[in-house]
Amino acid sequence: MKEVKVRDLIGSELKNEDAIILKGLIAENLQNKIVLDFEDTKTIPGTFFASLLTDLISTKTREYIASNVVVKNLSNESDFKRVLLGTSMC
Repeated sequence: MKEVKVRDLIGSELKNEDAIILKGLIAENLQNKIVLDFEDTKTIPGTFFASLLTDLISTKTREYIASNVVVKNLSNESDFKRVLLGTSMC
């Protein structure tokens, strides 16, 4: 399992284009679980999660991504889960 401190990688104010960096890292480590630690980041828009997860979900499955991508210290975890589960309107 790999843990990534998102703030150290991207900073505390994430933009949609930052999802590209994180998406590549997730794809490289998806065979093992990956934990995304959002400690000290500001509220992240749902569109960021859509950019982050859409390609990964279409390459694998929602269930696979849900099993292998874990988030912690995320202030709006419900937005992440909505995108992950396909119940979001971005």
